Amino acid sequence: MKKTTATAAPAPSPLPVELPPPPPVGSFELLERSRIERAPWNPRRHFDQVALEELAQSICAHGLIEPLVVRAAGGKLELVAGERRLRAAELAGVDVVPAVIRELTDEQAFDIAIGENNQRRDLHPLEEADAFAVKRDRFHRSIEEIAAQVGRSRQYVATRLKLTELCAEAREVFLEGKIASAAIALLVARIPGAGLQREAVKAITSWNGGDGMTYAEARRHVHREYMLELGAAPFSIADAELVAAAGACTTCPKRTGNQRELFEDVDKADVCTDPTCYRTKVDAEWRRRTAAAKAEGIEIIAQADAKKLFYSEYSNEPSSSEWTSLDRNCYDDTAPRQRTYRQLLGGKKAK
Repeated sequence: MKKTTATAAPAPSPLPVELPPPPPVGSFELLERSRIERAPWNPRRHFDQVALEELAQSICAHGLIEPLVVRAAGGKLELVAGERRLRAAELAGVDVVPAVIRELTDEQAFDIAIGENNQRRDLHPLEEADAFAVKRDRFHRSIEEIAAQVGRSRQYVATRLKLTELCAEAREVFLEGKIASAAIALLVARIPGAGLQREAVKAITSWNGGDGMTYAEARRHVHREYMLELGAAPFSIADAELVAAAGACTTCPKRTGNQRELFEDVDKADVCTDPTCYRTKVDAEWRRRTAAAKAEGIEIIAQADAKKLFYSEYSNEPSSSEWTSLDRNCYDDTAPRQRTYRQLLGGKKAK
């Protein structure tokens, strides 16, 4: 009798895990909170924990009265509006939340998120600024288009966008409330370069024992320390070749007259707001003049040597040197004029 060997039946393959289908677009649904994913581009980044806990208590007592707005995107449900409500529901331990499902493009979803946050008074100016920057950079919208969409003036949007140029340290202290207002933050944002901004922020926030400067105090400080009148510049402000990377001052956006909407607090148009660039041009002009003088055989005195020659200029002691500064007053000039030697020369070269 032939023996047969019994073989084990193959193990059944595991059934695929089927996720519940997304609800139909345009419907009102009760959704499991865990199925809703937060959008990474929500303008709001900071939430008041006390306010969230108060909202969570209200949800526990009365439920979530206003539904969330979500959209179906890439096989998932993405939150469009209602971030505070979703966070509060999580604090309250509510697992099922009411939501309206809408079919929206990325930009439409972002516009709704901006609109919802703009209707709230506690949206931080920097969060609003970042949202406008997304509209400009990701969705390629002009300032005028953004202004029309959010119901604000062009100037409002332009000044908010300028806040995105705050350095990391300035952003941090602004969000912490150590910079008292968006107007003061704008004064800092207009200063080019993180180094100078950090310097300005330190001065503004440490003023008056750490209470910080008022807007009027900060304005005076910034105008005095970080703005230079181009009318007194020792170089031609129309010269685009002096420092090629900087171009001419007359067309530079850091000249107050070229962006009046950002510099309403500055009375004059010919004011440079970039001290670093200004000093670079001063140095370049000095090198240019030095080279031209040497080419003509004129002796150039180095700064260290000049201090020795004009010793009395720095010590207020009488000098027996045959050298003198062109900017000293000539006391032999007819009183009471006593013009400087430079004025007396009237453009003639000194010997």
